[in-house]
Amino acid sequence: MVVNLTFSRQLRTLGNQPRPTVSARYSEDPYGTEDLQREAFWRTLVAGRNGRGKLAPESYATLLDIPWNADSGRFYGTYGRAFQEIGTQNIPFRFAGRDFQDYFLQEVGGGRRQDADSNWYLDGDPFIRVVGVLWGRRLITTKKGYIGIADRNARQKDLLCILLGCDVPAILRPPGDAYTWTGESYAHDLMEGQAMKGLADGPDTSQDIVIL
Repeated sequence: MVVNLTFSRQLRTLGNQPRPTVSARYSEDPYGTEDLQREAFWRTLVAGRNGRGKLAPESYATLLDIPWNADSGRFYGTYGRAFQEIGTQNIPFRFAGRDFQDYFLQEVGGGRRQDADSNWYLDGDPFIRVVGVLWGRRLITTKKGYIGIADRNARQKDLLCILLGCDVPAILRPPGDAYTWTGESYAHDLMEGQAMKGLADGPDTSQDIVIL
C-alpha cells in the first residue's frame, strides 16, 4: 500500500519496558515551560479525551493530585489496583527530564492542593479513563521531545507518522525499502491537525511511502 507520509518523528523513550529505559536526550523541547510539560503529561494519560470522546476538560489536571504513595485501590477497587500497576510499569519512563512518578504528589496532603488528600478521588472519570487508555499500551517520547501513547509492541527507533487520510498518528517500523504498520498512536500537540503546521510553514515535507 502506498500512502503519503506528511510528518515523522523517531521514538526515543518507551514506558512499560521489562528493562531499564535509557534517558532520552532531546534536540529541543516542543512544550517550553514546566506548566505546559505538565499539561502535556496529564493530557497524554487520557489521550486528550474524556470517557465520552470529547476533549478532556481542565479539571482532568487533578490526575496529578493523586498521591503516588497512596493506596488508590481502596478508593476504586479494581480500577485503583490497575492504575497502580500501570504506574509501576511506567516507573522507568522519563519525560522532560522527570521520572513518571515525579509528576504526581509524593504523599497525601503534600502537594499542589491543600485538599488533595480528601478530594482528588471524588471525580472518577479521569481516573478510570487513564486505565482504559494505557492498558495494553505504553507511553512514548519522540526524538524531538513529544510525548504520546503507542501500542505495547512499539519499539525504540520506530517512527511516529502523520499519514494523509488517517485520523490519528501511526507508528511505522522502517525495515528497509518499505514500512511495517505497528499501530495507531496519540501524540500531544500533534493531533487535531497541529502537525500539519510544520508541513505548511516548514521545515517538514511530505513523501510517498510503501506500507507492508
